[in-house]
Amino acid sequence: MPEAVEMTTERLEADGFPAAGSPAFNCHVLDGGGALLGMALHVFTYSTWQGRSVYLEDLYVTPARRGRGLGRRLIGGVAQWAVSAGCVRLNFSVLGWNALAKEFYRHIGAVNLSETEQWESYRISGPALARLAEAGCGHR
Repeated sequence: MPEAVEMTTERLEADGFPAAGSPAFNCHVLDGGGALLGMALHVFTYSTWQGRSVYLEDLYVTPARRGRGLGRRLIGGVAQWAVSAGCVRLNFSVLGWNALAKEFYRHIGAVNLSETEQWESYRISGPALARLAEAGCGHR
C-alpha cells in the first residue's frame, strides 16, 4: 500500500536511532550484499493477561525475493529475539484481502484471533486523536 506511506527517512532514523533515550522500535533485516532483501519491524507490548509481548508492525520481503523462505527467516528471528527477551507471545495484524499472507501465517502456526476469540482491531488517529488528547482526563 505505497499510497498510504507518510513516513520519511529522517523520522524513521530519528525514531529508530535516537541521540538519547530508547529507540521506538526494533528491526531485523536481511542484507543481500548491500541490498535490503527484507525486514521485520517490531515493538514491545504488554499483556495484562500474560505479560511481556511483541507486536510485529511490519514484515516485508522485496517482491523479487518472495517465495524463498526469507519471510520465514525474518519472523523466526523475531520469535527467537522475543523468547530470549522473556516474551510470551507475538501479535500482528494482517489485511483482510491479503490471502497469501494469511496462508503464510497459518502455515507457521498463527491463529486468527478475530475468528477464535472475536477480537476486533480499532484505531484512533488524526483529528480524533487530537480531540481526545485535548480533552485529556476531563469531560467535554
